[in-house]
Amino acid sequence: MEHLNDKELIVLFFEDQNKEAIAVLYKRYATLVFGLCFKYLKDEDQAKDAVTDIFIRVMEKLDDSVERFDRWLYIVSKNEIFNLLRKKNVKIEEINQNSEVRFMENEQYERHYIEDINKEQLLHALNSLNDSQKICIDQFYLQKKSYQEIVLHTGYDIKKVKSCIQNGKRNLKLFFNQKNDSHDE
Repeated sequence: MEHLNDKELIVLFFEDQNKEAIAVLYKRYATLVFGLCFKYLKDEDQAKDAVTDIFIRVMEKLDDSVERFDRWLYIVSKNEIFNLLRKKNVKIEEINQNSEVRFMENEQYERHYIEDINKEQLLHALNSLNDSQKICIDQFYLQKKSYQEIVLHTGYDIKKVKSCIQNGKRNLKLFFNQKNDSHDE
């Protein structure tokens, strides 16, 4: 079941009430959710408890209209964390001002998408990208450079680097989905 993408797991969960599909999503994202929880809660035990609570909430709130589980999970996670902090009378504005990490800019989170792809397949798929996407994806995922290092190396501004990585990642997903669809036929 681990070979299924997020959307396929969601559909499986709704069609058959298959809890194993949620378990796969948990395994796939628990570390990232923990990182987000720990960033705000600053306590390992509280962060672990929050991850469990968040995935219970995921099972309650998830519906089959969710297209981007990772983004939806981030929103649910952040809302749950903020609700927990509000109960402790922590001002959310202070947390947001003091936090340097924003989920969609978190480099570790971005790398999660490509880590499971075979390096040879990735190198082949890079040829399907335009030059700027290819450069940014190569430097970010294969050379493990930070956004700032890519900015310095390419001369692109930070928004262009992030855009190239995001669009390149989307195009790689499309490439691999088309490749998988052609193998299924």
